[in-house]
Amino acid sequence: MERPDGIDWKKRLRPKAYAIGIYVVGFFILVELAVLGSAFWMRQRVVLETEGPALVEPAPVAVVEEPAAPPLPAPTFEARLNPAQGPTAAERVAKLNDEATGFRRSGSFPLAEAALGQALDIDPENALTLTNFAMLEEARGNNAKALEYWRRIIGMGDRARDTVQLARERSVILEERLRLEEESRRRTQMGEATGRKVVLAQVRTRPDPLPPQPRDIERDFVLKVAADGPPLQGSKIRIQVYFYDRVGGDRLATVPIEAGFLNDPPAWEAGSEETLRVRYQAAVDGEKRAYYGYLFRVYYDGVLQDERAEPASLLRVSAAR
Repeated sequence: MERPDGIDWKKRLRPKAYAIGIYVVGFFILVELAVLGSAFWMRQRVVLETEGPALVEPAPVAVVEEPAAPPLPAPTFEARLNPAQGPTAAERVAKLNDEATGFRRSGSFPLAEAALGQALDIDPENALTLTNFAMLEEARGNNAKALEYWRRIIGMGDRARDTVQLARERSVILEERLRLEEESRRRTQMGEATGRKVVLAQVRTRPDPLPPQPRDIERDFVLKVAADGPPLQGSKIRIQVYFYDRVGGDRLATVPIEAGFLNDPPAWEAGSEETLRVRYQAAVDGEKRAYYGYLFRVYYDGVLQDERAEPASLLRVSAAR
């Protein structure tokens, strides 16, 4: 049918109707794809908790007090008059211990070890040198080695009366810490052998070793998925990672951190590894703060799979969930 103006309106309207229909169908297809993609993303999304809840029980805060240097024997009058005579053995040991303490506090652990090694060569039974060696190994995280030094001091009895009480206190703390570390290792091994879905395989830290008062820490928590079975559902994985500062010297407080998976979103394929990178930066809020440690727990479908803490005593802290 043609209008007097000579235009065939059926031919003009048909292409527009088809075009509109195609647009509508395409729109609904895009919406459906978006819904499916959103569902997949939600299925893979991990529940990640980085802001620590209130602590149900107080965490054991162990502060290592700097032991006072034992008094040095006063040089004899003759020694003072003889400029050619060098420092005594006790004076050299004291000087080396002072140097080692400065190196340890600045994070120069190899230099601290070298200075203490020289002091120990001069006097193998010097209580102050053994104490500083123990504190150095604690700063390095070598709890077993530190415990050896503390026990050696305890065995000296009256010869180490100025530091033996500190040695006893530190030994109790380190024995408990080592017990918890061993318990954590057994739990991880048991998880790998008894069908746990995911375990914490490794923790990598930068800088390594940590300085005495770190301002910026980066830790990679490497999670390993069980070798058998289908891929895990990310939405069933719940991770708690809390970093703690010691505030005011007698209480612990969590610190806001940055956290994210290197492979985002993680695939959680059987036998694969997924790495969660966490960055800690020292808080500046006017309070006296110092980095204390971290607590890491991973759950699958509501069941605890693995946990790790540094210091290990934080494993005794139960968090309100």
